[in-house]
Amino acid sequence: MKSYRRIAIAVLVLLVLTVVARRAQLIPAAAESQGPPAAQPARGQEAAPSAPRAAAQQGQGTPQGSPGPASELLKLMAVDRPDFGIKVTQTFDASGRPAYETKGGDLLFFTNASVSYNSTADKPMIIVIDAKARKVIAVGEIDMPSTPHGITLSPDAKYIYLPSGPSTASGRGREQGFFGGGFGAPPTAVVDARTLKLAVLINTGGTTHHTQVFADKYIYFDSFRGPLPIFLLDPANNKVVRGIPAGDFNGRPYIGFPSPDNKFIYVTVRPGINRDASGREMDG
Repeated sequence: MKSYRRIAIAVLVLLVLTVVARRAQLIPAAAESQGPPAAQPARGQEAAPSAPRAAAQQGQGTPQGSPGPASELLKLMAVDRPDFGIKVTQTFDASGRPAYETKGGDLLFFTNASVSYNSTADKPMIIVIDAKARKVIAVGEIDMPSTPHGITLSPDAKYIYLPSGPSTASGRGREQGFFGGGFGAPPTAVVDARTLKLAVLINTGGTTHHTQVFADKYIYFDSFRGPLPIFLLDPANNKVVRGIPAGDFNGRPYIGFPSPDNKFIYVTVRPGINRDASGREMDG
């Protein structure tokens, strides 16, 4: 009996020591979680309202102002400047006699001719047509190393913007429209609308494809293989105003159109991988 009593006393002592040790650990932790008592506002002073829950949750997840995936992608592309590398690279003297005469009430139509497909032009051209008389009144050759197939007048009609199109130095020839080879990064051209002379070349880092006036103020571009597939240019200084980085699209943007109120731009986006279906057979 004495041996059993000793064993029971030893077990009881161990249990008591365990409880005391555990209690010593819990008391400081509880004190830290409670923190110091809240300071009471002085008499006559109103207590400040509690902060919104969003502020209390700040710091959880992605920190406010941290760069998103598009910003990280641009860093990998070595494009971390506010202008995304889109800037004027060359300027030219575009002064001289007007290429055509105008008078009040004239309605003019501007179009362009490229050097691809069935074109016989040696250089890209701008053609000015009297829309009322349906007569060509001026033609100007533009010395640019690409084959544009779009054109836009600045809102004040002082300049003509020619998107670069594919480079004529690519591996594909005129019959294929120079598409499919190495696009490179041919410059976008700005032409004086009166003299039809080249005024500015702009490097966009890609191949500008389509262009149009946006909100009666800016020049809208969509671009292939550049840091900004969609961007707005201010014709007053030819600087980027806004743009959508390539990393923000889950695919390859092709062309965009603004909504009538200019609050949104609707962009067609192709798959991220080229798919060549030429020469494939289909049943049925």
